Amino acid sequence: MGGVSGVLRISFASDWHCGIGQGRHGGIDRLVARDADGLPFVPAKTLLGLWRDACEKAARGLDAGADTPQWAGLVARLFGAAPGHGAVPEEARGQLTVRPARLPQAWRDQLTPSDPEAVLLRRYLTTTRFGVKIDDQTGVADDDTLRLIERARAGLTVQTGFSVPVTETAWAVEFLLHAGARLWHHTGGSRRRGAGRCTVTLDKVTPLADLLAAHADDVASFDLGTVRFAMPHRRQPAAAPVRAATDRPRVAVLTIETVLPVICTRAVRGNVATGYDYIPGSVVLPVIAEAVGARSAGLIRQGHLVVSDATPVVADERAVAMPMSLMSAGKGTEWETSGRLLDSLTGGAAAMKDAKSVRGWGALGSAGWSIAQLSLQETAHANVNDDSQRPDEDGLYTFEAIPPRTRLRCVVRASSEVNDEEWERVLSLAEDQAFGRYRRSDFGAARVTVAQGAVEPDATGTLTEATVWLTSDTCLHDELGLPEPTAAAVARELAANLGIGAEALGGSLVRVVRRESWTMTQTLPRDSRVCLAAGSVIRIRFASAVPAAELHRVLDRGLGVLRGEGFGQARTLASDVELGAVRAEVDTASATTTAESAPTEGAWQSFSRSAWQDAILQACLAASADDDLRRALVGQATSNAARGTLREAARQLTENSESIDRWLDSLGSGDGHRRTEWAAEALDLIADIGSAKRRPSGTETKGRPTRLAALLNRHGGAPVTIPNNLAGASDQLVAQALIEACLSQVARVDRRESGESEGAA
Repeated sequence: MGGVSGVLRISFASDWHCGIGQGRHGGIDRLVARDADGLPFVPAKTLLGLWRDACEKAARGLDAGADTPQWAGLVARLFGAAPGHGAVPEEARGQLTVRPARLPQAWRDQLTPSDPEAVLLRRYLTTTRFGVKIDDQTGVADDDTLRLIERARAGLTVQTGFSVPVTETAWAVEFLLHAGARLWHHTGGSRRRGAGRCTVTLDKVTPLADLLAAHADDVASFDLGTVRFAMPHRRQPAAAPVRAATDRPRVAVLTIETVLPVICTRAVRGNVATGYDYIPGSVVLPVIAEAVGARSAGLIRQGHLVVSDATPVVADERAVAMPMSLMSAGKGTEWETSGRLLDSLTGGAAAMKDAKSVRGWGALGSAGWSIAQLSLQETAHANVNDDSQRPDEDGLYTFEAIPPRTRLRCVVRASSEVNDEEWERVLSLAEDQAFGRYRRSDFGAARVTVAQGAVEPDATGTLTEATVWLTSDTCLHDELGLPEPTAAAVARELAANLGIGAEALGGSLVRVVRRESWTMTQTLPRDSRVCLAAGSVIRIRFASAVPAAELHRVLDRGLGVLRGEGFGQARTLASDVELGAVRAEVDTASATTTAESAPTEGAWQSFSRSAWQDAILQACLAASADDDLRRALVGQATSNAARGTLREAARQLTENSESIDRWLDSLGSGDGHRRTEWAAEALDLIADIGSAKRRPSGTETKGRPTRLAALLNRHGGAPVTIPNNLAGASDQLVAQALIEACLSQVARVDRRESGESEGAA
């Protein structure tokens, strides 16, 4: 791929917060954004906004007050023009593509498994900070404004790829992006109060020093007119074949696994955009057309190339909308417990009482129907005011999107008019694709695999009646070109294609939907399409016997208009259709892993060691609640003076071994009655770890962490077994934490017992 592409890497030096605008009831008020693996990340819209701000600062310095700011114009071309600035659609959309910045794959491979150690490390990725609102007038905290904010920890590094399809004067694009990265110092919320301090670097691009050496004299004389970007390929309708398609002997099956949420907008109501739970064929079609090449527009127009909707995969089969003739009592829900459906075309009126059509995606197998629902993911986005750098009051938008890791499947059919070279390009389609809205940033990324499909064999026999099941929305027009979403229109369409009379019979079940879409070249809405909904079932009677193979060929070509983008898909529904049904789930893709071993860089070692230290300290607190352990470590040291001496000895473990020796010598002198005040376990532990004279050497030294680990695993409540080497944590620090936790717990118990005795008195 031409142009500029590289890796954007952000290394955080302080805690950071990229939130989702939501909290957890009874716990955290503001949560950080997490990806499908539960790991914190930086959204692409955040990256684009901060990178743009930094590039604008750089552009102002580079333009130096010029009457026609060239570098500022390049910022607008890269990041897109703001609404109302009169930019043409190609310029308004921007040219820079950035995906969300995530943890490196080597880290993800260690953090995503479900074993206890990975859970412990994943939990340590975030911490919590308190916040409060300060009154501007009084300078004190407002009442009822205390909040708990989740932040990702300092020391993490996230990265993502970026690309710009520039064809000429690429050095200027690299130079501006480098300059913006150098001026980008904070990321996320509260970044003006110390959070999100970071260093941003660009890798796999020309280094900034090399650009300056080669183009130092060109910076001041830069002309925006010399920069050229690759425009989308314009397909010429003049290349269209002259004859319409009559057969489609070639079939390809595309399996789409969403990597990021995919937005396919159904309707917009104010600031809320509802979405489809499938990817319409009109969204997949441009990808296929781009692969086919210059003749694609004519091939699609004449029906030689058809792309179906990408619908969810259920039980490893491409699911379609359930036929409306299959019903269930209990308002369409009883089948979930009974495992049986009712067929309204063959069942009596009594059986259909209180029955409604079963909604969902269905895949028919040998054991019956597998029926699933695809729940959409809700995501919010706020418009940020450039002046205040705060979200606009009316700028919050909510979208419904297909969740990441959802598997969908569509079918591409082509006639013999599509030549071998064009078809081979379809079969070798690139794996990484993007679908739907906002696919240059946080949405739309998907992995695509293509397989050669099998052509169904011709049916045998003849038919005088048939039940037509619409598996996609179908757009039909009357003689005047007006929408006619009726069963009669389906019969008339079949009659015209078969050359014999046909009529719709009673008992047909249809539903009408309206489809909205946009033109990508003009960024304007298209006319609404009033269609028969997928799942509609129409009973048809023919004036004479029709060969079943001919009927299937007609249905295979599709009904109505816009068939090339997935409308009008239909098939026949057998009169003895299987009525068994089970609830299923939409197939999902597994998390991607690599063959890399555990990361070895210093950042990972520091992070994992800190995570284990935190877990060990938590285990010390949990172990201190054990009565047996407290008696073993605190013993008879009941006076405050004795406890204070023991606490001070514990603190000296990491500071002054000579002081420990003097204290132990004083306990051993005289008649030894002083030593009985202290627990033998505590004294042995202090002597073993803190004494310079008594500290073992050689292999015995390695046993001290093992002893502590055994104590914690026996008495503690850590979510994972503490390793014998304490995961590299200092044995002196762990012993100190354990003794201090036991002393603090003893003090709490004493206060509680003292309070209870005073209450009884």
